[in-house]
Amino acid sequence: MLLGSSYHKLWGPALLYLLSAVNTSAESEERIYYYFVGMDISILHKDTDYQLVGVDRKKLSLQGETDTVDLPRKKAGQIRLVPKTRMSEHIAGVGEIQAIQKNSPLTDPKLVWQSAVSKMENDARIQEDQVRANVYARMQAAAMSGGNTTAVFNQGIDEIESAMEQTSRIEDFAQQMPADMKAPFDAVQLTFDLQLPPGLEAPYLVAFVDYQEPGKQPIIRRPIFRELDAKETNIQTITIDEDGFPLDFTLLGTSVAVYDGNREIATIRSPKIVGLPRSEAIKFMRNARANKSPSGSLAAAPIPLFAPTNFLNSLDSKILDTQIEVSTDANGRAQSLKIISPQKSKLESDVRRLLLDVPFYPALESGQPIKSKVTLKIRDFIS
Repeated sequence: MLLGSSYHKLWGPALLYLLSAVNTSAESEERIYYYFVGMDISILHKDTDYQLVGVDRKKLSLQGETDTVDLPRKKAGQIRLVPKTRMSEHIAGVGEIQAIQKNSPLTDPKLVWQSAVSKMENDARIQEDQVRANVYARMQAAAMSGGNTTAVFNQGIDEIESAMEQTSRIEDFAQQMPADMKAPFDAVQLTFDLQLPPGLEAPYLVAFVDYQEPGKQPIIRRPIFRELDAKETNIQTITIDEDGFPLDFTLLGTSVAVYDGNREIATIRSPKIVGLPRSEAIKFMRNARANKSPSGSLAAAPIPLFAPTNFLNSLDSKILDTQIEVSTDANGRAQSLKIISPQKSKLESDVRRLLLDVPFYPALESGQPIKSKVTLKIRDFIS
């Protein structure tokens, strides 16, 4: 079975429909890949666009053309979101998103009330203590000078009782918080169930909140980042509280995307998702590349997405830097493989077989696929 029973508990009939859309021939026994509409996320930092490649509790990991940057999440600048069709070898379950507008601690009327009355109570107790200290000081001065301590005491008791009465009235007032206190919302709370597929390395999610500012027409899409635990593959409930929205904003919609490093993972809620067996997914990838260069010439290249699972972890670093020459046919199938790096460890027969099983983009000449020989490092198969 492709997925465990726990996946069906979260996804239900929608997943079964998705899988039934794949043809039921022998091909349906192959691994299923997912073609869907996703989102490229880039962040403008120091006038340069960086691709988002990772998220943790405090920072965002960004990849530029020549360098990498770790940027504190609170200092992320302008964020650009571009829809893009892509292929995923995994699929994550995302339940229905429950979204509510709420108050942040700064605007919550209950917290504001409690803060105000707490200050009043503290001020009253301080005033009461000051009255007591003043009375005791006057009594001590009267005793040392031979004055009438009884008169000072009687007057002081009246002052202390008056201060205590004032404190009591404020404490009674604090218990009578109005029931209809309201304040403009400036925060959201998102709650949804999530189930990650096994085999991810550095997963994170991006929750998108669409909203409008009061009196303004443009729709703003705000991303909220959350690091995920790759080992947690059971259904989990995610709750996100986020403030900093404009007072009295209008909440229009929410969505969730899941990423693993720089790869977006399909979710059961991804737009226009289609399940494809491996052979159809490879055909789609090859056609997409050819369509981007209808009249150009391109060298053959491996399609890393279809490398065997844990391919990188099964090879040591010396082998990864081994240069090889691969002969491909016009369909992008590897026909033969030859090691051309001098003084490099020979590939074991099973590793050689794995390399030949990785599909290639065929070479293009004037937009037409042709036979080719391409030299590359084994590292290119999984980069």
